[in-house]
Amino acid sequence: MEHFVPLTFLGNHDVTRVASQISDPRHWSHAVALLGFLPGVPCVYYGDEFGLEAVKENRPSGDDAVRPEMPKDRWLFTHSHPEVEQVYRRMIGLRRRNSWLVDAVIETQQVENASLIIRARARHGEQSLALALNLTGEPFALADSVEVLEAEPAVADGAVAPHGWAVISGLRPARVRRSNDQRPLRRLMGGAVTRRQVRPTTTAGCAARTGRPLRSGGIGTSWSWSPRRSSRAAPAGAGRRWRGRRRPRA
Repeated sequence: MEHFVPLTFLGNHDVTRVASQISDPRHWSHAVALLGFLPGVPCVYYGDEFGLEAVKENRPSGDDAVRPEMPKDRWLFTHSHPEVEQVYRRMIGLRRRNSWLVDAVIETQQVENASLIIRARARHGEQSLALALNLTGEPFALADSVEVLEAEPAVADGAVAPHGWAVISGLRPARVRRSNDQRPLRRLMGGAVTRRQVRPTTTAGCAARTGRPLRSGGIGTSWSWSPRRSSRAAPAGAGRRWRGRRRPRA
């Protein structure tokens, strides 16, 4: 999103209709909410706004079902679902009121097997919104401080309804807790090592310090061993290790 804005869509003439790919009709509107909430330029393939169902088949003319003739009047679509159109209208309205979503920065919070929160913040500004998705049969509790802007079904008792979703404002960003536990690093490096002593080493950095280029295949970063000022004795030969790689030839 920093360099270009992609075209986003749920379906097109080359794939099975999204309503046919989502087995539970209660979750059709979740896809619409995602399309309207996530950054990019949303594109709606004709008929998806009515919840049309069709399967693309791997045969000549196998896409005829997903490309029906456009009726003279839109309400003449057969087997349409007007409730899906209402969700599209509401999300398009939300998008127009919050145009900064087009290149928003997103992050996920409270990720579970069948529920999560997607938080979007403006790339240039202080605006932020969040989309809470609930695919479970139990209510999904929200923080007391949030304001509900859109929801399907309606939010009750401060919780997203079972098999529902909600767009909310006022959600605080998740706190990232950093652990000082060194045990995983000690196990990884074989003993006496601290977090300050483990540092990334790049190809350019090796060449600058040693005057010798790293052998081919060394692109990227690697973890290096630094035995200085360790409270425990380093394993034999640790100080002679070439940062996890073979020493380059002269």
